[in-house]
Parts: sequence; structure tokens; C-alpha cells
Amino acid sequence: MLVVGNVKGLKKGTLYLKRMQDSTLINVDSIVIDGDSNFTLGSDLESPEVFYLHLDKKDGNAVNDHLLFFGEKGTITVNSKVDAFDTEAEVVGSENHTKFEEYRSIIRQFNDEKLGLIKEQFELTKTNDTSGLRKNIEKQEYLLKRRYRYSAQFVNLNKALEVAPYVLLADMPQGNPKLLDSLYNMFPENIKNSTYGKGASEFIKELKEVIE
Repeated sequence: MLVVGNVKGLKKGTLYLKRMQDSTLINVDSIVIDGDSNFTLGSDLESPEVFYLHLDKKDGNAVNDHLLFFGEKGTITVNSKVDAFDTEAEVVGSENHTKFEEYRSIIRQFNDEKLGLIKEQFELTKTNDTSGLRKNIEKQEYLLKRRYRYSAQFVNLNKALEVAPYVLLADMPQGNPKLLDSLYNMFPENIKNSTYGKGASEFIKELKEVIE
């Protein structure tokens, strides 16, 4: 995989390409930027997986300096801005990333709704509104079910892509083992044999053993 692109406005700094390995974020490539904000980074990979671009601007401010993207074999183009590195990035060349961004967009809506309910719960607690609190908790529980159903639907609709087992692992860890197993069994063989497909298989197996 080649990752090429430009960080508009970056004069000096270091850009790192990172990936998870045994629950630890490790560097796989880096480039020092000094005047020219174009970059080329690369990594070997067995199958599509999540990578991170970490921009060290040497300014002591780590805010907005980590960009998550779904990497694939081939060339991935990432263009962004130095002052909005993670929020205004455009990633082209990864079908998994395109679908992942669609998923994250909907999940952000769920998260915003949850924050609104938590704020409401705080206000209801201050006024000791028992009836309102009960309804608020019911809303939060229903929201959680809606989010879970959306994740399951996403996995089902995108089962031919590696992003599907990733979402199963990352966002459905406390799911019903029967449902998770059912979703996993719908994956084509190449997805089952991918990095996250193998991880999903092992996770479901361990979950079943715990419950049994």
C-alpha cells in the first residue's frame, strides 16, 4: 500500500504511518516535512485494515493530529490541512474507507443523540423528576438498541468488504453470540480469511465459551 498526498499549510513536521499490532500502535513508516508538504508513505499488508496518520507539527499541540483511515493494497490518496488534519481530510482509493466513513457519519448522529439524552438526564436529576428520569432511561435503552441494529445491518449489507468484520469487532463486542455468529457465517471466504475476519472468528468463539 502506498499512501500519497498533501498537508496544505504544513512547513515543518513529521508524518508517521501507524497500525495496531498486538493492541499497540506502532510506526510502520515516516517522512520528515521541510518546506514541501507532499508526502509518500507505504506499508505491506495482508488484507485491508485500519491505519493511522500521525502528524507531529513540533508545536506541542497534539489536538487534531491523528487521522484514522481504512487502508488497502494499491495507492491511497490523503489530502488535508495542517490546522484541520483529522476533520477536513479527503481519502480516495479505498472502498472500505468510503463505506467506513458512511458508517461513522451515522454513528456520530447516534452519539450526538446520546449526549443530548445524558444532558437531559442530568437536568432531570437536579429537579428530582422521577417520571422524566424513567422515560429518559427508556429512551437511552431504545437508542442503544437502534444503534446496535444499525451496526448489524451495516455488517450484513457490506459483508463482502473487510470493514464488515472490523465493525463487528469494534462496535458489537457485547452482542448476542448467535447474531454475531450468524453475521460472521454470511461473510465470503476471503473476508473470513482477512485480518479482521480471523479476529471476529476468534472473538465469537471465546464469547461462546464464556457464556457456555
